[in-house]
Amino acid sequence: MKRGDRQKDKNLHARRDVSIMIVNSENPLHWMSIYGKVENIIDEDDEKRESLATQNIDDLTELYLSQRPYPFRDPKGEIRVLYQVRPTRIVTFGG
Repeated sequence: MKRGDRQKDKNLHARRDVSIMIVNSENPLHWMSIYGKVENIIDEDDEKRESLATQNIDDLTELYLSQRPYPFRDPKGEIRVLYQVRPTRIVTFGG
């Protein structure tokens, strides 16, 4: 899958407003919402900054799967994208 084929990527290029909700898996009444703007979009095919997107997915894979590098790449090829978000508002509930 190439960059731009995913709906989320299309949406974030068209409208840079985002919200992220994090819920405590042990108590769903404890949650946090982060609202913000995408300030930076870094593609793996960006000649100057490509390593940032690759490093990010590899770091997350190591954290959650104890593997490095990211093992689930599409064998037909894909371009990973890193979105850097500037928070504008944070809302919490519970605990």
